[in-house]
Amino acid sequence: MMAAASTTTTTTTTKSATALADDGKEDLHNNDDYLVIDSLHVSDEDRPSLIETLNNPRDGLALLLLVPIAGTVSLCNIFGIYTPELYTNLEVTSIVLGILSGLVTYLQIATGYKIRKYSLDIDGTNCRRGLAEDSNVNFYAGTYSITVSWLALRESNACPNWLESMDSVLPWISLSVFFLAALIPAITLFNPGNIFDEETIPPLSGTELVRMRGLLGIGILASVFAPSCFAFATGGSDWWDRVSALFPSQRVLESTTALFALYANEASMVSHRCGKAGVAPFRTIVPLFAVVCFILTILPCAFLLYWLGGGDDISFFSFYRV
Repeated sequence: MMAAASTTTTTTTTKSATALADDGKEDLHNNDDYLVIDSLHVSDEDRPSLIETLNNPRDGLALLLLVPIAGTVSLCNIFGIYTPELYTNLEVTSIVLGILSGLVTYLQIATGYKIRKYSLDIDGTNCRRGLAEDSNVNFYAGTYSITVSWLALRESNACPNWLESMDSVLPWISLSVFFLAALIPAITLFNPGNIFDEETIPPLSGTELVRMRGLLGIGILASVFAPSCFAFATGGSDWWDRVSALFPSQRVLESTTALFALYANEASMVSHRCGKAGVAPFRTIVPLFAVVCFILTILPCAFLLYWLGGGDDISFFSFYRV
């Protein structure tokens, strides 16, 4: 009788696991979740190609932003081309695509499109901690894209009047997002007060630790936008008009800096999806991501400061006190 009960239990468990698999909630025991265990063990012949992996609407949208638009913005900054007819249009296009990318990410999560699905299995191994969960990190990145796109638009010469009228609300929300951008990865990493019960949610794997440390670094860098959000929240259009009058190129400088953050965020999520698909191990993808960020953000930012920073047209810190 006990044997029969055991057989029944085993059969039920097997059926439950099968049902979960049929529902798209994949089992992690087969080591095919490369967000948890890096794909170092996968042979080159078994890896999907980069083109195959990126050949979908979600990555098509990201590449539209990163290749022609961000690439052109990068070139404009390298060669010092800031004509309003070209540069402002590029800013607006980037902002629209950034907001659209964030909204599409929310749709992805709602529909499960290309989102790694987890469920709390019998031993808890199908549930990941905090931002290590694929849907959570996508929500995090989508929210960041929308927030930094708002900041880029608010600081740009193309800012509409209706957006200025929302300075009593949106800057505070954005300030919270940038604060949480560092706090949430830190909580995921250090698990203060055992927020994530390790009896039901396993600790971070080595691969997840690397990913979370990277997100923490990005979140800390996002804190550079906090003073601008606070200044908009407390000073609004009056403050920004005074800044623009004293420092004519400040709008271009601040808006472009926010766009660089958008490009880096989008590039990081393309890297995330490539690593998740097993295109290459994260140890290969991360250095390539760094190269892309250098080309699209760091190098053009250096030239941006070179072209705009030679006189009194911009300020680095004093404009907050205007």
